[in-house]
Amino acid sequence: MAELVQKGAGASVQFVIDPVVEFGLNAAIAKQHQTDAFGREIPESSFTTKSVGGFANVRLADLWLVGVGANWTAQTDSYLAANSTLNNYTSQLLGFAALQYLLAGQLFIKAQIALASAYFQPSDLTVPVWSNYMYNGTIRLMYLY
Repeated sequence: MAELVQKGAGASVQFVIDPVVEFGLNAAIAKQHQTDAFGREIPESSFTTKSVGGFANVRLADLWLVGVGANWTAQTDSYLAANSTLNNYTSQLLGFAALQYLLAGQLFIKAQIALASAYFQPSDLTVPVWSNYMYNGTIRLMYLY
């Protein structure tokens, strides 16, 4: 009988040392295992995913706040191409840094820069390794009335 088994666990913790520092960490792992009607593994649908991340915010002065954070996720498939010793592998890294200022007690001005990167290493050695990067900058305004 065909079967799909999915298992996972994750945890996060956050600390606040008011009003100066707050930080947190997170981690998770998940596995998916699929078999066909004869009980044979379907490697294209079987994989392990792992993720870790964290952030920190620090109050520099009464009206200034700085923050950083990152999260990394990776997945390794059970699929193994012929004549290969490497499984399919993908990963992504997301990170940011931000600076926030409170103007006149009502207008939050937040500048942020961010990075996203992706990586794919195929099991098939005839397929090239692929990677991609994206950078981003934003300014956000939030007015409290």
